[in-house]
Amino acid sequence: MLIGILNDGVRTELKFEGPCTVESIIQKMGILPSTVLAIHEDSVVPHNAIVNEGIELELIIVSSGG
Repeated sequence: MLIGILNDGVRTELKFEGPCTVESIIQKMGILPSTVLAIHEDSVVPHNAIVNEGIELELIIVSSGG
């Protein structure tokens, strides 16, 4: 199955054997999950959510500081 990812203005498609978690998608991209939010249709998707083929996710970098 293919999952579409928009990260920093670049769209990528990743292939998975079956349903997977948002966290596994982020990790497969080589990104530390704690550094991004996953967005689908203007809603934040938890990293433990299971996704299926055809979904498009946007990754937003989370910044913190003092």
